Amino acid sequence: MLPVVSLRINIDKENLTAGEGVYNFLRDNSMLENVHPYYGMITNDTGTHNDAKCLNNCDFTEISYDYNYAKNTNNEHPVQYPIKKSSFCGADSLWSYVVDAEGWLYKCYCEIGDENNGLEI
Repeated sequence: MLPVVSLRINIDKENLTAGEGVYNFLRDNSMLENVHPYYGMITNDTGTHNDAKCLNNCDFTEISYDYNYAKNTNNEHPVQYPIKKSSFCGADSLWSYVVDAEGWLYKCYCEIGDENNGLEI
């Protein structure tokens, strides 16, 4: 049995359609049963991103909803109920990791860009 992976696709104003290619790759390689892509909102919490490129909450929510709706094979509205979590940050979870575009491994997506907190893989 293969593990189920949640694949966060970070988006900002410069890569609004980034999920299309990822979704098509997963679909074409029969991976959607075990890999679940979703959009993540880039914020400038750590000062490593440009505020002008970040989406506001309203725009992100609309884009994320549209992405989920388009990928729903039943053509119904995707239902995204909140789930109970004991922790919000992946750093508190044993099996949660983030890999950035340069191949650095982090425990939390808020640490992306801070090589002091990452491991090069």
